[in-house]
Amino acid sequence: MMKDVLVSIAVCTYNGEQYLRPQLDSLVLQHYDNLEIIVADDCSSDGTVAILEEYQAAYPFFSYYQNSTNLGYKKNFEGVISKCKGEFIALSDQDDIWELDKIRTQVDRIGDAALIYHDSAFIDAQGADMHRNLGDILTLYQGKSPFPFLLFNCVSGHSILFRRSLLPEIMPFDNNIYHDRWIAFVASLNGGIKLIPKALVKYRQHEHSETDILRLKAAKKSKGQGMYIAPSTIALIRNYSRKNSVYTDFFSCFADCFSSDYRLVKRQKLFNVLVGKIDEIFFSSHKSYISKLNLTRKICFRKNYQP
Repeated sequence: MMKDVLVSIAVCTYNGEQYLRPQLDSLVLQHYDNLEIIVADDCSSDGTVAILEEYQAAYPFFSYYQNSTNLGYKKNFEGVISKCKGEFIALSDQDDIWELDKIRTQVDRIGDAALIYHDSAFIDAQGADMHRNLGDILTLYQGKSPFPFLLFNCVSGHSILFRRSLLPEIMPFDNNIYHDRWIAFVASLNGGIKLIPKALVKYRQHEHSETDILRLKAAKKSKGQGMYIAPSTIALIRNYSRKNSVYTDFFSCFADCFSSDYRLVKRQKLFNVLVGKIDEIFFSSHKSYISKLNLTRKICFRKNYQP
């Protein structure tokens, strides 16, 4: 049996003392021997740093640093990933709880894929099982197509383990694009994505979560929000069209529908472009074909289109 390759776990923290210890325990106790855990703290003002100091003193493979200024979580992840030395890199938030065989399972099953991820089980703020998985809400994708990541994303950052060889393709991050969606998009075009249909993380949902997958904060959102192509999607296409020639025609047609300031200027053309790949683009959605077609129509022909 070959010796286990080094796996880096990149962790970002910011005022996370409330949930941090259970998560760090689940990282340092992973059933995988060759680990480095690197934590980037984004100028916390609570007891987060004191907790990190305790773990650094107790575990030789655990280290942390604190940013001199607050970067925000996307750029904070970019920074800590750049410090990772492992052949594989996993991303960790500060408030989840990992199954102890998560890293072992992912390393053993990644094969020749560029990225491997898994399902996640929701827990509430107190850590109670919510009896619902991410896969109950989204259809989880595996394969080598970029289209499932154009409008949606089913690959959560905390579930990702990817090859170090992806770094030149994904760095630096665009601050307009969620980092996990960007990594998944690029991985799909550079070796493909593999799925483990098992929940390997307890995915905590609370009012301060960066994502709102269960729509806990939905009441604060305006009615009809999201019925347009976000600037982040257009940026994603424009950024990667310069790096990949396989889907040049599609990328060019898509980007041509928008002005330089992200205004939709060619509605019918965009509708035709999206309908041509509608099953792949809406892969993660549980909607029927008719519902997908209707949503595409709303996206393309909505009055007062505002990106």
